[in-house]
Amino acid sequence: MTTIAMRVKELLFVACAIVPIMAASQSEKFISSDHNISSSLINNIFQNNNGIVWISTEDGLNICDGAKIVTMRNDTANPYSLKSNYTRFVHESSDNTLFISTINGMQWFDRACGRLMQIQATSDGKPYTSNINVSCMIEIGPDKFIAGSSGHGLFVLEHNDGAYTLRQMRSVIPSLYIENLLKDSYGNIWIGTLDNGIFRTDSCFNINWTHQFDVAESMFAVCECQDSNIYIGTSQGRLFCYRYADNRMTHIGTVPSSIVELKPDGDKLLIGTDGAGIRQININTQKEEQCANSTYKCNFFIAVKIENF
Repeated sequence: MTTIAMRVKELLFVACAIVPIMAASQSEKFISSDHNISSSLINNIFQNNNGIVWISTEDGLNICDGAKIVTMRNDTANPYSLKSNYTRFVHESSDNTLFISTINGMQWFDRACGRLMQIQATSDGKPYTSNINVSCMIEIGPDKFIAGSSGHGLFVLEHNDGAYTLRQMRSVIPSLYIENLLKDSYGNIWIGTLDNGIFRTDSCFNINWTHQFDVAESMFAVCECQDSNIYIGTSQGRLFCYRYADNRMTHIGTVPSSIVELKPDGDKLLIGTDGAGIRQININTQKEEQCANSTYKCNFFIAVKIENF
């Protein structure tokens, strides 16, 4: 069973595979797959600007306003329903446009007509006939986005004539399997792949730094902390820190399972794992500390701060 622990202020959402082993305080409440969450297999948790929490799962998209949970699913009779029940993530742009990614393609919510609209993917000006599985997405400028996919590389998300399209980008990096995207405070773009390491490009997508991991090791998570350093977690449980000051990446620790999530929290770095619960690093000392949420014993962890819930 997956449990999500929600704190009233600056809530920390925890998606895990085992119920917490200690009782919650009165400032917490627990929502699980026994309480209207459509699936215990959670891929992403996101809160939009209106305070609504979107929980992407392998069996539907759950929408939570703090009082109730509504689940969106594919309806074969409705062309404006979810493309697939297997949802990857929800993203909201700076102009409050909502994007939803499923394994059968991306959609956006047209507020004018209240419908989910399909986003067509193209390559060399021709529409894709197969579905594009978009794994990640970032906004790099006003109404300018890039998206990474599992099997089709990078795309630019373009907005023209009231519709969105995904245009494939050619020969940016030597990989079609994009797992993570990050735009850092220096304006550089970090691109993590499942098969060929990590790349950093400038705003014009010229590669200016790269790192190859060991054989069978992939980059699973990346973030920038308040020290402006870049932290990278891998499928082998290794945590790295890239320092702009000396332009090199250092291995700073290893956890006993894959690192699937990294979340900055002031001078702390929360590490979500697939099998070893939640860990915590002090970014000043770069040493592991006792985590305040260590009472939550779990096999899989996804975290995001939730405001004013």
